[in-house]
Amino acid sequence: MKYLYDFYSQIDVLKLILFYTIATSIIVFVWKKYSRSLTLSSYSGVQRIHQDKNEIPRMGGLLLYIGLIGFLFLEFDLNSWLNPEIKPILVLLLICNLPLFIISIREDIKYDVSPISRLIAIILSSFVFIAYQPFGLPTIDIPFIGDFLSIPAISIIIFTIAHAGFCNGMNLVDGANGLAGMVIFTTLLSIAIVSFILADLVILYIALVLISFISIFLLFNYPWGSIFLGDSGAYLWGSLLASLTIMLYAKNDVPTWGAVVFLFYPSMEMVFSVIRKKIQGKSPFQPDPNHLHLKLYFVIERSVKRARVANDLVMPMISIIWLTPALIIPWVFPDAVLSVLSIIFLALIYFGFYWGLPNNDNRK
Repeated sequence: MKYLYDFYSQIDVLKLILFYTIATSIIVFVWKKYSRSLTLSSYSGVQRIHQDKNEIPRMGGLLLYIGLIGFLFLEFDLNSWLNPEIKPILVLLLICNLPLFIISIREDIKYDVSPISRLIAIILSSFVFIAYQPFGLPTIDIPFIGDFLSIPAISIIIFTIAHAGFCNGMNLVDGANGLAGMVIFTTLLSIAIVSFILADLVILYIALVLISFISIFLLFNYPWGSIFLGDSGAYLWGSLLASLTIMLYAKNDVPTWGAVVFLFYPSMEMVFSVIRKKIQGKSPFQPDPNHLHLKLYFVIERSVKRARVANDLVMPMISIIWLTPALIIPWVFPDAVLSVLSIIFLALIYFGFYWGLPNNDNRK
């Protein structure tokens, strides 16, 4: 606790947190006052469950990108030698995520970007990060085929797909107030815990700053719903989490299965969604109301008859899925077998919830 107090009491860190809070307040105020003139069309979709859609800014990505720019000017006092280590990473994250950010922020404002265009932008951003990040790529711990998968060209393709897939997975779990925010918070907490145990201060310091960002976002997002991540926020946060995880495991000799534990929920949602839609004869790009959090929402809404209450209850009611990884990661990440067993345990929980809830294909 003293370490956290010393970290967050640094003057530059406090200034950045204040700046992020003010920026969030300004975006919420400006959007509430001028939303009708800022948005050029209305958004609708079978996966939308919020009320007052046109008054709530989907500007989580813009806010985060502004915060990352502000992060460039932060100077750490506790370990000043880390400042020149961290800044090139921030510059890389800002540059490589430009395609993803530009295309998704347009979608958040105009709602006219096709899924294919967004996917291309995400893959491009993922590839640029994978190709230019300075720490190499983690070893893929799969018996018999691990060496083949670690061939540079093959490894780049696999990690680009995994990185892009996680970005999309984060967007899939974004829908109920506080849900994606808490997934991001606990994933960052897991990354911070592992990097602290491994004494990787570069990743630890970045994670701690990002924890303050998502905490401020959650104060406005849950339960009030004053600001949403939007596509830009979900994709950009997903990219940052995937990037930090790849760098953490590339720099440190620990089994990579631990990364799957704390990236589990968005990853499972992405993989299962694609498989499920293929089996149903649907396009993976076609939205539907049968993601786990949406199934739960409609069950609650039919019970309480109040959409806002149902929305706010989704996040805490599936907390076992997004909270468990952060609780178990300190004990399981050094051991591949324990990590794999944890993944199986989390999958059983996920499918137990999912198959226990009715589908919403025929809802009115």
